[in-house]
Amino acid sequence: MPDVFLSYSRRDIEIMRRVRDYLSSIGITVWTDESLEPGTPTWTFAIDQEIRRASAMVVVLSPDAKASPWVENEVALAQTCGTRIFPLLARGDEASAISFRLIAYQYVDARSNTMDAFSRLAIAVQRHLGAGTGAAAAPPPAAPPAAAPPPSDARPAGGGTPEASPGAPAKIVARTGTADFRTISDAIRQSPEGAVIRVRPGLYRENLVFSKAVELVGDGRREDIILESTTSNCIRMDTDYAVVSGMTIRLRVGDSGAQYFCVDVPTGRLVLEDCIITSDSLACVASHGAGADPIIRRCRIHDGKAGGVFIYDDGAGLVDDCDIFNNTLAGIESRSGGNVMIRQSRIYDGKQGGIFINENGDGTIEDSDVFGNSLAGIQVKGGNMTIRQCRLYQGKTSGVFVNDKGTALVEDCDIYSNTLAGVEVQSGGNPLVRNCRLHDGMAGGVLVYEDGLGEFDRCDVYGNALAGIEIRTGGNATIRRCDIHDGKQGAILVSDNGKGLFEDCKIYGNGLAGVEIRTGGNPTIRRCKVYGGKQAGVFVNDKGLGVIENCDIVDNVYAGVEIQGSANPTIRRCNINRNGYQAVWAYDNAQGTIENCNLTNNSRGAWKIEGNSKLTRRNNTE
Repeated sequence: MPDVFLSYSRRDIEIMRRVRDYLSSIGITVWTDESLEPGTPTWTFAIDQEIRRASAMVVVLSPDAKASPWVENEVALAQTCGTRIFPLLARGDEASAISFRLIAYQYVDARSNTMDAFSRLAIAVQRHLGAGTGAAAAPPPAAPPAAAPPPSDARPAGGGTPEASPGAPAKIVARTGTADFRTISDAIRQSPEGAVIRVRPGLYRENLVFSKAVELVGDGRREDIILESTTSNCIRMDTDYAVVSGMTIRLRVGDSGAQYFCVDVPTGRLVLEDCIITSDSLACVASHGAGADPIIRRCRIHDGKAGGVFIYDDGAGLVDDCDIFNNTLAGIESRSGGNVMIRQSRIYDGKQGGIFINENGDGTIEDSDVFGNSLAGIQVKGGNMTIRQCRLYQGKTSGVFVNDKGTALVEDCDIYSNTLAGVEVQSGGNPLVRNCRLHDGMAGGVLVYEDGLGEFDRCDVYGNALAGIEIRTGGNATIRRCDIHDGKQGAILVSDNGKGLFEDCKIYGNGLAGVEIRTGGNPTIRRCKVYGGKQAGVFVNDKGLGVIENCDIVDNVYAGVEIQGSANPTIRRCNINRNGYQAVWAYDNAQGTIENCNLTNNSRGAWKIEGNSKLTRRNNTE
């Protein structure tokens, strides 16, 4: 049950995010529809449900919000439900931005001093939530007390410094010319809670410690506003909330060997927006500790001597619309209870991996591109990750690598043109991969080995240089409802005591056998269609095993099934028809059981049995 339902126009999404982030940073739960498609049945149901569940509504006011029938309907439902409404004026004026329904409400003005406005809004919402009472169905004739500005001795949550006065002008920091301060540190130290500090172009050699909620805004090109440290962190967070935007932040310790994060967040929510961040010491940005939860948005994080973003020891963080590239270690790493959320970002050209989730780290990545990294695009080693609607390509090893009992959900992704397997699973790794495209790899599409596990469902695997799916050395994956086709070699290769369950798959158009089983490989293949292969449909050789049942093995250039080299498969209730050679070709010393199969209508008949073959044949139609 959310504390606050946040109503807004999609044209105000940036201010919505900042309101949401601020309220969340002080423990107020906020629901928004950002992840839903407006106008759909799912969206309509969710809106209705969440407004009825919420304790309060915050409405972001603007001309676009006033013109939006959806915002109008949301406000109407909140009033009908008796939900307390807190308007926040973000753009426009009273005439252009405030609808008739809200004209009697007192609003918080966020047009000039957003930090002050957010603080006053939060106090009003907290008072309402603490009172535990709802509002009347319609606004009272006078301004509701809960939305009024706090008294002069009010304190924002988590702070002990008086607030900036409503509408107070921003403080100016400049190296030369007219300014309130010459250093950013002095500006932070001497400004009140909630102040906006504008930083003009220049090189500022400082170490900043945020001990109060202020907003630091670059006033010019971010490339020209440089915060540089050689002796400590450029920024260290020591408060609940702060904002830094539009600056270049670089740590340069040189040959001193000093070990610092460029931006260190051991507590609170630091919002980094539109910044360029680099470090020649430790990671560019670090979040650690249970109270740390930064938001990194539209930043370029690059050329770190260590990693780009490092989240650990129960820290959290959101990476949104960022470019993270050319770092020495992982572009993003989450471990030991860390939890990272990555959206619409690009992680590339790393000297190691793109993203590394390890040692019980957690993470989610959505709608992002991970490419050109020296190690795996994403590696999950003993951690857990959700990967949705991403593109993983041109990696110098695998696209996704899950090992050491790591788990992952990989869905609706495009994984292609990697040097090794698109998805690689090893040593107890256990991903669920569904609705993905794994194609045009320089090796295979999927490799499961050394006791790797995993489930692959409704994937399209095609055009790979090696086997579309390979299971070996104790690997044991489940493959369901997949299309495995047009590979330059075979579709499926199970070898070296690999296992696996294949069900309801289509296997076609591959350069070698559709299915090859060898050297103790022992898969179960059910209800699959193996057709249109350029060689045999199924090739079992060199002591291969396996159970193949209820399958269609048809229209292959060579035999439907070839058995060779002491192989011993069991094939039952299959249709093996219209193949270019025999239905079944058993070479010298071949073994196996063929039973209850339809072996009709093959170009060279049902059987070719050579020499010392010991094939068992029962109840087949020839």
